[in-house]
Amino acid sequence: MMASSNTPSNSLNSDCEGRRVFLQRLPAMFNWKLCDLLFKEDATTYDYTCPQIDAFRPARLPKDQFPPSMLPFHDYLFDSSQFDVNSIINYRIEHSECRVFSREEADLVYNQVFLAPFAFAYWGNRFGIRGNKLVIQAMFEYLYHVMRTGQTPLPESVDILRRDVRAIQDDVKVITQLPDSKEWGTCNGCDHFMINSRISHDFHHFLHVAGGREEAFNHTEWDNVKFFAVEGSFIETEWPHFQGIPYPGHVHPSSLQSFNQLKTLLEERKRPYVMSMVMARRKNRNANINRCKEFPDVCYFMKCSVRKDDPCSKGAAFLLEVMANSRFCYEPHGDSPTRQGYFDAISMGCIPVVPDNTSFIGYNTHLPDASEYTIIAKTFDSAIEQITQMGEEGYQKMFTKLLEVVPRVLYAQQDADFDDSVTVLMKNLGCKVAKEKAEFQGIENYRLPSYC
Repeated sequence: MMASSNTPSNSLNSDCEGRRVFLQRLPAMFNWKLCDLLFKEDATTYDYTCPQIDAFRPARLPKDQFPPSMLPFHDYLFDSSQFDVNSIINYRIEHSECRVFSREEADLVYNQVFLAPFAFAYWGNRFGIRGNKLVIQAMFEYLYHVMRTGQTPLPESVDILRRDVRAIQDDVKVITQLPDSKEWGTCNGCDHFMINSRISHDFHHFLHVAGGREEAFNHTEWDNVKFFAVEGSFIETEWPHFQGIPYPGHVHPSSLQSFNQLKTLLEERKRPYVMSMVMARRKNRNANINRCKEFPDVCYFMKCSVRKDDPCSKGAAFLLEVMANSRFCYEPHGDSPTRQGYFDAISMGCIPVVPDNTSFIGYNTHLPDASEYTIIAKTFDSAIEQITQMGEEGYQKMFTKLLEVVPRVLYAQQDADFDDSVTVLMKNLGCKVAKEKAEFQGIENYRLPSYC
């Protein structure tokens, strides 16, 4: 059941039942130092890809980068990107009232590893990583050891890329012989989770390589660990421990009061466009873009590309203005089935239009019943036909449903008194893990946390 957006959650109460979380820090070689090594001569990639130590590191978008109609949104908009999701969740867990400082007390264990820099290095084949399976195997054997034992004996100065691979393997061989912890044994790691600011395929591919298997992912040592990525297109029945989490986007309210003010802005916003398209041209999009441009009174197209003279280059506030001025936002597939634009549209009160349900199929936790506030249409004409048939009453019903889900896709600046994306994630984990632990231990009459 979806919580009402103006109903306080348990986030600020002492009730952390089922979601007491331990932050398992990993050596910096897996995080910031790895970025320093991989991208120190590439400032643009470093700034965009590498995890930041502090969440919300940028100031709010400067007012001189706002179109006049978006100035009321100034307090909520940050210059954040999908790669900030690790920093945001790290910050929230580190400062959460539900954080504990021993694994024995914890219901959940968050493993602080930033996979995005390593994934970029892999796909770009920096330092020959792509062809060196031994490095990947050593890295993931070490990560598995850390989760199993809670111990990080390798010094942070270890350079897994430049050192001799055989030496790394010797290190790993020694530490992986340490005994498992009793905490891991409660459910073989079902209470451990990781976050990735790239696509879920990174987890899948690296574990595939680490397992040395030719078939699909079946690395049994990792079977119970939970993996979350901003791209969640894996089908849950086939990949039960892979799950999508919302792209961070730009909208970050600070409290329930802050969110309610944002909600009022969305409700009162005048939306002159029936539909908008904010995207780069691609072969599979051009027909729909051309149809949009044929009906300027109905549809607005904003072109986005790397060119500095394109409208998108003015800044995020201009892009979001188009969505805030639209009733429906066309969000076709990008490099993967889900685009950040899908979540940006929701955050601006714009009903997404997608070609099929793969755009939201991996986000069941954060987007329950997504078809109730998403239109599925492969073409511009099909979308307009559905919009015309629903009429004003149908639109208002769908818009009301959309507003109910908005808080679930936003990342608040801190633990707040409403269920934002992080709180929804932690509660979902609390429910799943409590059930899995009870079943693993053979407990028949178990009690789930009250919020389940």
